[in-house]
Amino acid sequence: MNLQFIKIYLKRNEIFLIKLAIIAAVLLLSAYLGRRGSRMNVVMITGGIAVFVFLRWPFVGLITLLTGALLIPFCFGTGTGEQTDLNIVIILLPVLIGLWFLDMLVIQRSIILRPMRVVLPRMLLCPFSGG
Repeated sequence: MNLQFIKIYLKRNEIFLIKLAIIAAVLLLSAYLGRRGSRMNVVMITGGIAVFVFLRWPFVGLITLLTGALLIPFCFGTGTGEQTDLNIVIILLPVLIGLWFLDMLVIQRSIILRPMRVVLPRMLLCPFSGG
């Protein structure tokens, strides 16, 4: 078997191999989480899948952001003793912005901002406004 044959085989059967890898990953994760499942493991795996989906299809992140703002009654307590809760949107928005910058830096290898009049003042005021 030479290397050219392997490349041709992988190219022809790419979709089948991806499906096979997903099935194997689901079975292995099910076996692992069935015995040693904890909330942290499930959150880490779900977060990893969400990051992959948000990088592959960015519009899903915006849909999730809007849905989370309007429909999901989910809040994190800050632990300060007062009744201060952080909505899921406050957590998800910096994640989506960070993934956007990561995509620009690593995949596209260029930072492109649209030439609009509000970009420079916003960039200057951003450190003082907390976001």
